[in-house]
Amino acid sequence: MTSPLRVGPVYDRHARLWHQHHYRGRDLPTGGRLQGGASSTQNIGNANWTLYNAGGYTTTGSISITGTAGDLTVGSNVLFVDNSGNNVGIACVPDSQFALDVAGPARAQYWIGPHALQIPDALMICHYDGSTPYSTNFVGIALGHMGQIGTSTGGVIYRPGKFGKALQVADATTNLFWDSSCEYDASLTLWGTTVTGGTLTKSRSTEVPALYGSYVAKLVQSSSGTGTFYQSMAPAAGTIGLSCYVRKADKSAVTSSDCTLYFGTNLTTTYTSVGGGWYRLTASVSASGATYSAGVNVKTSKTVYADAFQAEATAITPYADGTLGSGYAWSGTAYQSSSTRTSGTMAYTLPTISTDSPSTIMAWVNLDTATSKNYHYLWYVASDSYSAYVNSSRTLFVGTINCGTLPAGWVHIALAHDGGGGIWVYVNGAQIGSSTVTRAKPDDVQRWRAQQRAML
Repeated sequence: MTSPLRVGPVYDRHARLWHQHHYRGRDLPTGGRLQGGASSTQNIGNANWTLYNAGGYTTTGSISITGTAGDLTVGSNVLFVDNSGNNVGIACVPDSQFALDVAGPARAQYWIGPHALQIPDALMICHYDGSTPYSTNFVGIALGHMGQIGTSTGGVIYRPGKFGKALQVADATTNLFWDSSCEYDASLTLWGTTVTGGTLTKSRSTEVPALYGSYVAKLVQSSSGTGTFYQSMAPAAGTIGLSCYVRKADKSAVTSSDCTLYFGTNLTTTYTSVGGGWYRLTASVSASGATYSAGVNVKTSKTVYADAFQAEATAITPYADGTLGSGYAWSGTAYQSSSTRTSGTMAYTLPTISTDSPSTIMAWVNLDTATSKNYHYLWYVASDSYSAYVNSSRTLFVGTINCGTLPAGWVHIALAHDGGGGIWVYVNGAQIGSSTVTRAKPDDVQRWRAQQRAML
């Protein structure tokens, strides 16, 4: 410790220093004393020291703890400052995911963050934040701002959102691709290539940030012909939803002139920007039960990066593989088998909310990576009069009000009622309509649920 040391005044007039140390040219014998009220700017040295005093210590200066160890522990982790982890634990050793980890209830007059909402009389605010990197960390915080505990079932994970992370809940599915995020090996041996001319070079790459996992597939087609990056699969007869994410080095728009999805033939492909230069490619195709080559076809002289391939015998849903967490699993050996997701929900049970008083429900939602189905709920509160959902035509209903086609990207939806049966609905800040409903019984407005295939 190289900073000045001041000991005293102390209540029993001395501090006992255990062990013998060299003290700037003078020896303090074992059991030596620094008298109460004494001060010194001497360097104690590098060995461990114990300052013992039953009455406590008082200092009028500052204390600096430096060095590679440099941890501070008070009691049995009542306070633990972890210098190497750059975080703090209260009543615990801090979890490495968090800058501050509190093992118990935390009380504050208010919390401030990069996107903190300060809303008077708010009953519950859920930010669903969590640590980075988003490509490998799918954990988030389900608590409401007043400590309400969210109960999740099935495939619930946390993905990049409008602000920080977002809650993702999704339908059950099976992803038929193996090594679907191109993690298994550097040569991508679980994937094949075929060309109409020239060569298609495949490699596992870190040249661009991955969306899922640590790697992407880099696909380079030569100056003649086209090349297909594929796996063979034999899905049951019926509709197959095919998808993957593609970007280019310069983050410019990905179009059919760069690549198309492939399932025995080139497919009519939809390209949806998801940010960061990435586009999700989607297509639906009918399978007969035969074996198909499924993947992406790269056009002449094009270089693309691909990630998160999915083939599923359902409507197109958010990406799934066995690494994503609770509710997700490999069907067999990791990366060398298909993967599954069980249907996900997040629910909260709150104290009774009386519909005799005004209140508002609102959320940011994004359904760009999901195919809508009928009664696809964004949130559900006792009855449709207070809920929000999208039908199979992607028409948004909030309460009983038809809000038209759900806009692309992140959409802010709000339902406000006046306590007398009057309801007003807003989409992206604009009032869409109003209606009058029969108020729910107080008992009916306790359980709030985020349903399948929503990101909130």
